[in-house]
Amino acid sequence: MALLLGSLGMAGMDDPGFLPDERLTPPGGPEIAIFRSGPPGLISLRLSFPLTETLAEAGGGQILALMAHDRMSTIASRIGARVEVHRTPQAMVYHVSGASSDLDFLVWALSEGLAPPSVTGFDAARRTVLAEVERRLETPQGVLALRLRQALVPEEAAVGGTPASLERISPGHIAALRVRSHTLEAARLIVVGDVSTAHLLASLTDLQIPIEGPVPQLPPPSPSGLSLGDPELIRHWLAVAWPIEGQHAADLVLARLAADALRERTGDYETGVELWNLEGGRALVISGAAYPRTQSAMRSRIQGILTEIEGRITEPAVMRAAQELRTELLFAGRSSAGLAELVGQAWDSGAPPEGVDRLLGALAILGEAEVRMAFSTLSSRTPLRQELRP
Repeated sequence: MALLLGSLGMAGMDDPGFLPDERLTPPGGPEIAIFRSGPPGLISLRLSFPLTETLAEAGGGQILALMAHDRMSTIASRIGARVEVHRTPQAMVYHVSGASSDLDFLVWALSEGLAPPSVTGFDAARRTVLAEVERRLETPQGVLALRLRQALVPEEAAVGGTPASLERISPGHIAALRVRSHTLEAARLIVVGDVSTAHLLASLTDLQIPIEGPVPQLPPPSPSGLSLGDPELIRHWLAVAWPIEGQHAADLVLARLAADALRERTGDYETGVELWNLEGGRALVISGAAYPRTQSAMRSRIQGILTEIEGRITEPAVMRAAQELRTELLFAGRSSAGLAELVGQAWDSGAPPEGVDRLLGALAILGEAEVRMAFSTLSSRTPLRQELRP
């Protein structure tokens, strides 16, 4: 669902539960958005910190997340609470959900996630993250995605890390990364549940957001060339990306129309559609894989996808695609945890906490003319291309 959210500059129509009931900005932070909706008796807390890694420390956030998850899970398991810690391209996210009556306990679990990472657990966490990166680099899909994203955003560090960065990073660098990024002023907290403001603020006084003074001055881990992988291949793989400036509801509909076209007319090859969120925009990515005898057909299909999309832009098709997207968003936000994650993804990407509501409203009024205008802009862009051959 991260692919659907981002900054939207449109006024929206109200959808119950997707507008915050209260927004708070205590002195020094964190910013808080409260949604008093969701199933009764349940509450979800999603705390995030903007995080940007250098190329040399790529993957440090993944190590930090893995270690924090282990600490939080130990506490949450006592009351059957659900915890999740994950790294997105924009932020580090700590998420805990459980019974409203256990609010103080849930805040305790969050505090444990924010605690200083243990040196003793560093090696095991780094091995786990490194193994996942190496596994991804052994697959054509992983290598193709990495190479394409590197071409789209050359200065961006790989969120998952690289073998070179992970082999050189140290516990001291992880600690410095945490202190640098996890500040009270930068924190964003989303609360979904019927809780009083006074009770919430009283519980949050026990939330130990790190305040540990200046960032340690450590020599950076030595970067080396980014390994883009060399997997064994028996098929041809191709991915083409069209950059998009800004993030708008029409982008989602264009991606849906592309997916419909590929699904309804298949060939003896695989194809797929993704919409990647990038800093300040998006990219429409069409990819495919084919054995040698059908690779020409696969390549022609991908290169001609814009013609197929243009032929599908009609008022009924746009309305249907927009309604499908609205339904998917509404379904994903039914639970307290789902609503917190949807709103949090939008907030971390640059939209306000009202971003999901604005997206729902924009989709409700989207028409053929607006989608055609977005298509015209998209088709004028020079696409980026990456290919893997047997």
